[in-house]
This record gives sequence, C-alpha cells and structure tokens, in this order.
Amino acid sequence: MSNVSFQIPDPIDHNYENGSSALIVDIRGSSTLVRDKSYSKQGQVYNEAIKEHTDFMMKLFKCVFDCIASFSLGDDFSFNHTGDGCLCVFWNSTKPFTHPLTCMKVACVIHQHLSIDKYVKRNNIRFGIGLHTGGCLVYRTTVPIKRDFVFGIVANTVARVESFTKNLKDANKHKLDDPRLLLTGNFKEHLKPLLKNGAKKHIVRVSPYRFHLNDGKDVGHFLYTIQAHEIERYARTVA
Repeated sequence: MSNVSFQIPDPIDHNYENGSSALIVDIRGSSTLVRDKSYSKQGQVYNEAIKEHTDFMMKLFKCVFDCIASFSLGDDFSFNHTGDGCLCVFWNSTKPFTHPLTCMKVACVIHQHLSIDKYVKRNNIRFGIGLHTGGCLVYRTTVPIKRDFVFGIVANTVARVESFTKNLKDANKHKLDDPRLLLTGNFKEHLKPLLKNGAKKHIVRVSPYRFHLNDGKDVGHFLYTIQAHEIERYARTVA
C-alpha cells in the first residue's frame, strides 16, 4: 500500500474578530426517521427509505449551492455537510463587508425551501437554523481529502444557536416570527448597516435577557429572529 502524504495548508481566512458570518441548518430526528422506515421487524433493510432521505438531503444541498451561485457580492464561502445538515461560512476582504447579508439571504432561502418541501411536510420534520458573525479560520485541503476545515468561535457559537431553536417550540409567543431561525446580537449588529430602515424593524428579540450558550462568552447572547413574512421576502429576492 502506497503512503499518502497529507499536506497541512495555510488558512485561507485570517479574520479573527468579526470577519465571517456563518449559518448552520439541522434536520431534526432524521436518523430516527430513516431507521424506522428502512428496517422491518425482521431486521431487513429497505434501501428505498434511505435513498428517499438521501435525495431529500441532496436537494437541500443543491438549494444552498444554487443560492450561493446566484450572488455577485464577492463573498468567499466554505460549505461543510454535517450529516443531517450543513455549515456555511461567508467572508470577504472588501469594505463595507457584505457577508452578513449574504449569510442571511442564504438562510432565508434554505428556510423557505424546507418550509414547502413535500418530504418535510409528509414526515412532519422539524428543522433549525442558526446565524452568527465572528472570527474563524478556514483551511482548504486538496488531494486526497478535498474539503474545508472550519475552526474558531463562529462555528462553535452558530452550532449552539441552532440547537437553541429546539427550546423555542411555542410559536404563539411570537405569532409573526419563526423560532426555527435564530441569530445572535452580534450578527444583528453587523447586518443592520446593510439593511434598509424598513427591514430593520422585522428583526425582533426573542427574550429580554441574554442566553448562555456555553460557547465561552461570559455574558451570554441576546437572540433574535426574523418575522416570517420578511423571511419569505428575502427568499423571493434571491430565487
């Protein structure tokens, strides 16, 4: 067997503070769904259920790729699948930077795609999307791995923001909002300068106090969501 040398690349993103925006989307309970549908009582495997779920995930990834490809804002991006979801990081070196707006638009398109997907509705699938702006390093490897490795605060925090959507099940408290999409106050502050005044009022706080996400920040995060009709509007502008 031949020896393969793995070369550690230089990081392609050197922004340590607020130089990147990230989103993560997670499909709830998909592993249980596939297992329940693909195994009979006799232990026989039905690959049709696995293929159906895989096709659903590939359509989600295609939605992300098509959305990113439609932009001309000059943002670089990293894409990582997370098994039952994906992590996307956006950054650029231009000023004023546009990556929070790019990130938010992609999140809205994903949200809209999942909200109307027949597979999601038929199986009553829940999902969550988190957004955060912060620092990270991205290492892009080539042969033989060919993938991006994302390290830093932004990836850690955005995963914890997304997981917090599991706790916001009572949409009646926010009748015009959608608790499936949450963003941190840091993301909101970097997004606001890129929005028109009318759009800013549709970003609403989900609680009067900070949430501790156990991401290393002592004072916690204010969490916000976007009113549902505003999510649909942004999705339409990209589609």
